[in-house]
Amino acid sequence: MTTSTASVVSRNIKISYPRSWSRLPGPVLYQEPEATVTAWLDRLGMLTTPESRAAVRKAWNGYRAAASYPGAVRPRLNTIAKFLGLWFLYEDGHEGVLRGWREIGHELRSSMSEEWCRRFGKHFDSWRSWIPDEVELVARKGHQSTLHEYLTVRFHTIGVHTWTDLIEFAHGRELPGEVLWHPDFQEIQRLTHTLAIIDHDLHGLTRDHERGWHNAVFSMAHERELSLADACEALSRLHDILVRQFLTLEQRVRACAEYELDWWIDGVHQMLTGLCLWNQAAPRCSNLHHLDGTAIRIRTTHHVAWPSRLTAEAT
Repeated sequence: MTTSTASVVSRNIKISYPRSWSRLPGPVLYQEPEATVTAWLDRLGMLTTPESRAAVRKAWNGYRAAASYPGAVRPRLNTIAKFLGLWFLYEDGHEGVLRGWREIGHELRSSMSEEWCRRFGKHFDSWRSWIPDEVELVARKGHQSTLHEYLTVRFHTIGVHTWTDLIEFAHGRELPGEVLWHPDFQEIQRLTHTLAIIDHDLHGLTRDHERGWHNAVFSMAHERELSLADACEALSRLHDILVRQFLTLEQRVRACAEYELDWWIDGVHQMLTGLCLWNQAAPRCSNLHHLDGTAIRIRTTHHVAWPSRLTAEAT
C-alpha cells in the first residue's frame, strides 16, 4: 500500500553553524587517508567479507578525518583516519581489533607526551565503561527518559572527549594541564558535547526509532508532550542557543592573555562542522525521516555540503 504524498506533512529542520567554522577538504586531502585506512584494515585482516569492506567504504573515515581535522599534517591525518576506522568497526562488534589498537597506540605515543596519552586512553575507556549505563537507561525508560537523564548519560557515550583530544594530536600541540580544569574550558566542552549530540540525534532519528533506542528527540517529545517534528524544531532552537553561548564564551577565552587557545577553539569549530557534515551521509544516519506521517528533512546551513559523489556511494 502506498501513502498519498498529499497526506504527508513536510517539515524542514535546520542545523546552523557560522560560515567561518567550516573548511571543506578537497579530494587531495581526503583520498590518501581513505586509501590508507582500507589498506591498513586489510592488512589487519579486518575486511574479510564483502559486508565489512562495504561498511568501511560507506563510513568514509578518511573524509570524516579530513573534514573534522583539516589542519592536520598528512601523517597525523592518516593516523586519525585509521583510529576512526578501527573505532567504527569496534562499535559494530567486529573482532580482532586488538592488534590495531596496539599499532594506533604506538603511533600516538611516538609524537605525544605520556600525560596526553594517559588522558586520551582515560577518555576512550570512559566511553566504553559508560555503554552499560546507556543500555540500562534504555531498558528502564525507553523513549521516556527526560532530556536531562538522557544527556547525562549520552555526554559520556557520544565519545566527543576523544574527538577533542584528537585536535591536539592533529596540531601536534598539547593543552596545558591547568587549562583542562578551567571553568570556561569545561563549559566549552559541555557545549561541544551537547551540540554534537543534537547534530547526531537529528540525523539518527529513523535508526533509533526502528531499533527502539533513545534519542534527544524522543526525550524532548516526551518531556514537553510534542510531536516528533515539533521536538526536532525545539532541538534546532536549542542548538542555535548553544552556538550563541559558545560564541560568547570563546570571545572571553580568546581574550585571555595567559593562554593562547585560538588554534584549539578553531579546531573545535572544524571538528563540530566536520562531524555534522559526515552525519548527512553516514551509515545509520539520514537527513530525511518519515515518521508519524511527517517527512522531516534536516538541513545544515553552514556553507559546505556533502560532496554529491560521496552521497551517491554512501546510499
